[in-house]
Amino acid sequence: MLEGSDVLEWERRRKYLWALAVREGVTLALLLAYVVGIACAVVPSRAVVWGLFAFFIAFNLGRRLLARRGVFSKAYQLLTLVLDVCVISLLVYFTGGVRSLLVPIYFIQVFATAILAGRRLAMLMALLSSLALSLLAWGELKGVLPHATFLSRSAQEGYVTTFLVTIVSLLLVAAYGIGRIGWMLHRAQQELATASVTDEMTGLFNHRHFVQRLEEEVRRSERYGHPTGLILIDLDHFKRVNDRHGHVVGDQALRHAADRLRDGVRRIDLPCRYGGEEFAIILPETPLAQAVLLAERLRAALAGSPLALPDGGALTITLSAGVAAFPSPGLAGGLDLVRAADACLYRAKGEGRNRVCAADGAPAAKASA
Repeated sequence: MLEGSDVLEWERRRKYLWALAVREGVTLALLLAYVVGIACAVVPSRAVVWGLFAFFIAFNLGRRLLARRGVFSKAYQLLTLVLDVCVISLLVYFTGGVRSLLVPIYFIQVFATAILAGRRLAMLMALLSSLALSLLAWGELKGVLPHATFLSRSAQEGYVTTFLVTIVSLLLVAAYGIGRIGWMLHRAQQELATASVTDEMTGLFNHRHFVQRLEEEVRRSERYGHPTGLILIDLDHFKRVNDRHGHVVGDQALRHAADRLRDGVRRIDLPCRYGGEEFAIILPETPLAQAVLLAERLRAALAGSPLALPDGGALTITLSAGVAAFPSPGLAGGLDLVRAADACLYRAKGEGRNRVCAADGAPAAKASA
C-alpha cells in the first residue's frame, strides 16, 4: 500500500506525463501539418524539418521512459524543459525564424504545462520560451543569425493551410484544458463529498452521516409506513486488545471488524462507525425480526474470523449488539430509536456479551455454545 508521500509523488509524476503527452501530441501535429501542408517546399527544407521531427520524437520517447522508471528529480525536469525549448527553437529557426508559423508551439507548451504540470514549471517554460524568441529576433535584426527558411515563394504562399491548422490546434488545446480543469474540479468535489461522510480509520460512514441518514430513513418510515431497523454494535473488551497487543493491532482489529460488517450487509444498508469501538447499521425496509437475524449473522461471522497477528497468533473478536426498529410503540423519532437500540446493547453486555438483544417484540439471540 502506498504511503502519503508516495501517493503525492505518483500524482506529480502522472500530471507531468500528461503534460508531456499533450505537448508532444500538439507539437507533432503542427509539425506534420507544416511538412505536409507546404508540399511545394524545396527538398533541403523538408529534409531539415523531418530530421528535427524525428529527433523530437526520439527525445520525447526517451524522456517519457525515464520518467516512468522513476527519473523525476527537479534537475531532470529543468534539463528536459531546456532541451524542449532548444528543439522547438531549432524548428522555428529552420522554418522561418520569428516569422515561422510554428512560433505558436511556444504558447501551446506553456499553456499545456500550466494546466497539467503546475504553475512553477509553466513559469519556467514561459521564461525559457521568451528568452529563445528574443534571441531569435535579436539574431535576425543584428544579422548574427541568417534568414534560415529554405522555402520558395510559392511555398510561403501555402502558409494559409498551416496557419489554419495552428489556430485549430490552439482551440483544441484550450478546449482540452478547460474540459480537464472542469473534470478535475468535479473529481475533487466528489472526493471531498466522499471524505466528508467517511470514517478514515474503517472506511465506513462516519457519525455525522449516520445521524443525517437515520433521520431521513425515519421520516420515510413515517411517511410510507415501511419499517427501518437499527443495530448498535460494541466490540467486546476492546480495551484489553489495546492494552495487551498495542494500538496498532487495535486499529487493525477495528478495520477487521468493519470489513466483516461491510461484507455482511446489503447494498442498501448503511454501516457506520458510531464512535470508538462502536458501530451502527441502518437497515431500510427491515422489520425487527429480520434485523435481529442479520445482527446474529454478523456476530457469528466476526467471531468465526479471527484476526491474524504479526507474531503468528490469532485474535478472536466478538461483539454485542442491540437491535430496534421504527415504527414501534413509544418511539417518536430517530433519537428514540437510538435510545432503544442502545438500551438493548447495554442489556446484551450485561448478560455476558457476545450476543444480540432486541427490543420488546423479538427474542434475544445468544451466543452459541
